[in-house]
Amino acid sequence: MDTTLQLPAALHEAARAFGQAIRADDYVSAYLEARARAEADAATTELEQRLASLYDELLARQQAGETLNQEQRTAFYDLRRQVQTQPRLSARDEALAQLKPVLADLASEISATLAVDYTALAR
Repeated sequence: MDTTLQLPAALHEAARAFGQAIRADDYVSAYLEARARAEADAATTELEQRLASLYDELLARQQAGETLNQEQRTAFYDLRRQVQTQPRLSARDEALAQLKPVLADLASEISATLAVDYTALAR
């Protein structure tokens, strides 16, 4: 059964215009550019993927009852520090930190206009 709601063309157009206006914002464009730079660098993405994989592995071991030794913990913290200090990743994360309040303000404006909690309904 198809439960897809067919929105009126005017709402689609309004959503596209809203998205374009948001994309033109300095904070949004700064984040998108920083994210693109990080994603374009293979070494950067590999470093971030290694951290995610190591985290998942160590978490699974802990959940299976294994106690991580100092060497395992140190390897994780060293890799995490490399990710946190990698210039492209830190620039992306900083741009995202600056963008989040902008998006929260936008969500509040939408909620106020609708007179309902937009973010709760959108989930």
